[in-house]
Amino acid sequence: MAYRDLGSFVESLKREGELIEIEEEISPRFEASAILKKLGQAQNPAVLFRNVAGYGMPVVGNLFGSR
Repeated sequence: MAYRDLGSFVESLKREGELIEIEEEISPRFEASAILKKLGQAQNPAVLFRNVAGYGMPVVGNLFGSR
């Protein structure tokens, strides 16, 4: 399937139940990678961090963690 942009790909993951959204503020230094590692060991979902300290936009990770 072709996607117009990253946003449409993320929306597709959300519709398919393969995206976890985290609303609370996290630190980009260690917290983001620790969360991705922990979730990757359990489920391998894509993760959308909505509130990353020091950033004015969401951060997404593990986009290609599953088929």
